Amino acid sequence: MTRLQILRAMHALTAERHERVEPMFAVRQADQPLIDMPTNLGFTMRGPVANDAMRHQYAPFAVDAPYEPIEVFLTLLATHEGGTYFDIGANLGYFSLVAACNRAAGAPLVVHAFEPAPFYHELLRHNILSNRLSRIVRPHALAVAECSGEETLHLLDTNSSLEPTWAQETRGHAPLGTVAVRAAALDDLFDPADLLAPFMFKIDVEGAEMAALRGGERLLRSSEAAFVLVETHEDSEGQRAVLQLLTEWGYTCFGLARYSKGQYFNVWNDRLIGLEEVSDDPSLWCDYWMCLRGDHPRAQEIVSQYNLYGVFVSTRYLDSEALADLLERRADEAPGA
Repeated sequence: MTRLQILRAMHALTAERHERVEPMFAVRQADQPLIDMPTNLGFTMRGPVANDAMRHQYAPFAVDAPYEPIEVFLTLLATHEGGTYFDIGANLGYFSLVAACNRAAGAPLVVHAFEPAPFYHELLRHNILSNRLSRIVRPHALAVAECSGEETLHLLDTNSSLEPTWAQETRGHAPLGTVAVRAAALDDLFDPADLLAPFMFKIDVEGAEMAALRGGERLLRSSEAAFVLVETHEDSEGQRAVLQLLTEWGYTCFGLARYSKGQYFNVWNDRLIGLEEVSDDPSLWCDYWMCLRGDHPRAQEIVSQYNLYGVFVSTRYLDSEALADLLERRADEAPGA
């Protein structure tokens, strides 16, 4: 087949899959069929057929962009040499699995994956066990909060939040329901002295960012805390409070430009927006922020390797074996080889 014929066939197959699944988007994810899909990052994942992370695997060319590419890339950079990775708001466990399956050989890594919603926690546990990662990834059926105790979790299909007004403010309608869950402050669960260093955090808690941060102040202010990737959902004032707190704790925060207004679909936009750039321009506020402890060696490694993002995006549909083969071929083809 010619290259154009292959492209046509790929497009037709992907479009057919996407159209077949599209009616499922209106169905609550807990009621959707569950499918198992291999990824190009070294693991297989089970989830509802219309879940975003799933459809990026079986119909990658029919969706607007790769699944959260900058976040995946930053997770690879942050966890490659090991340490302790906190996946707070793990959902199906995609980022936990990315970290566990792509660390350097022999690198000591422990992943703590928090998912309080019962439906998604069961899928998280399945994905850990089916990929034989239980020695690395430890699931917690807990909401991360400022104080330990019982909380009410407000459910909105694939998302959930401890904030009662979050669903109305961000999605325009009331949550689908609520469930009582156990909550814990990170500082009640972990002593920094008992953890593998450095510490990396991914926080996706749908409006409850401040509570999660305050409950982990000792961990986050530890000299071994290097990296925080946080998704914010509130207006610029709410985002400013979250980022101001991290700044006070010694972090330098950068917005991921792809997630500022008008930039969402530009997968190639790897520009980092300094906090000082957006203070007076709400249109530049981003949904995702990378916060680094600048004097930590791991943070410096992340900055020094950030220029690899373009290569990561351009090879995103190749698994590691295919990528290694491509490297070998390119090396053989190099002038003077």
